Amino acid sequence: MREAKKGLAKNPFYGKTHTEETKAKLRNKKYSEETKAKMSEANGIAIKVFDKEMNVTSTFSSITRAAEGFGVTRQALLYHFKKSSSFLFKGRYQIEK
Repeated sequence: MREAKKGLAKNPFYGKTHTEETKAKLRNKKYSEETKAKMSEANGIAIKVFDKEMNVTSTFSSITRAAEGFGVTRQALLYHFKKSSSFLFKGRYQIEK
C-alpha cells in the first residue's frame, strides 16, 4: 500500500482538487460528432459485417456504431459476441470482430 502511494505522489495533481468552475466545465463538456467518431475509432473494436443477400461487406468502427446501423441495442450485439466472435444476425448478416 505504501508503495502505491509513492507512485501517486509523482502525479503533479496529487493532493490538489479542482475548483467548482473547473468541475462545471468538465460536467458540461460536449463532444462534436467528429470527435466522438475519432474516439470510437481509437477505442472501439472494429466490426465487419457481410450482408448475404446484397453480397456487400461493411465495416463499423465500434459495436455501438454497428448496433445503431442495425437499429438494435448495443447489448443485443454484445450478447452474441459473448458466445462467439462471428455469428449470423437476423438470418442475413454475418458479423465478426
